[in-house]
Amino acid sequence: MLNQPVAVRVNDFLTWESARIDNFLHNVECPSPQPCRNFMPEWYKNLRGDLSKYRQDEWRNNKTIRHCQGIQGLTRLSFTIPMPFDMTEQENVLSRRILVTEMVHGTVWDERDEQGNNLWNLLAIFWPWRARVSKGYRILVTEHGLDWNPDYHTFSGATPPNHNPNPEKNGIGNMYQWEQKTDTDQYNYFNIETITALRSGKTLKKDDLVFSLLILKDF
Repeated sequence: MLNQPVAVRVNDFLTWESARIDNFLHNVECPSPQPCRNFMPEWYKNLRGDLSKYRQDEWRNNKTIRHCQGIQGLTRLSFTIPMPFDMTEQENVLSRRILVTEMVHGTVWDERDEQGNNLWNLLAIFWPWRARVSKGYRILVTEHGLDWNPDYHTFSGATPPNHNPNPEKNGIGNMYQWEQKTDTDQYNYFNIETITALRSGKTLKKDDLVFSLLILKDF
């Protein structure tokens, strides 16, 4: 992470800060969050705008979602980080096995096969970046808006600002050491943490897109 900058200013109310000095991250390279429009999935890149390219009959609105204003807005407003390396259900430098599927009992994520084995595992991924935003703003993490995969799913979440402060590590939470001190009187801080259900035996591949992040005005 030492090749990454200490911070990346996006605009007047948003700056990404890196945990590049943490000892666990010396051999990891994970760039800062980037707009989702920079990482459009292949199916969308290849999609034509004319629906008649894919149907033999006429349809009342002969357009694909290339013309969808909602999709276009989502790609302009959201951020993501492509997976920096292949990741399995095993713990690694960024993920921890601190969750069990019974935490979402009654959902598809807690289903088992005929032998009683879990079909899914829950991964807590601690991305080595945090958001520093002006007071009155917060972040929302969701499933990636354009890259749906049957082998993984990221749960939506919106943590409170400055949750679990840790002055010893210049941060919030216990995962990483930060070189920038927090100023919670002036800013809100949010670690980028995702909870992802990964199908047993499957792998999150390098450059997979597993989440979208949006900056919201609080109310």
